[in-house]
Amino acid sequence: VSDVMEKVSDVMEEVSDVMEEVSDVMEKVSDVIEGVSDVMEKVSDVMEEVSDVMEKVSDVMEKVSDVMEE
Repeated sequence: VSDVMEKVSDVMEEVSDVMEEVSDVMEKVSDVIEGVSDVMEKVSDVMEEVSDVMEKVSDVMEKVSDVMEE
């Protein structure tokens, strides 16, 4: 019986090690997802700024066009 108990104990240890590794990987995945999310936010901010600038350019172009017509 003690042999069996030892084997069970060994297996339990291995399971515990694997669980730890899985947990580490999950943490890394979570970090990556956070990083991606941050980048997406920055991209979104930049896109907004680009859109604002485009609007201003468009306004200026309109004014130029008005002046040219006069």
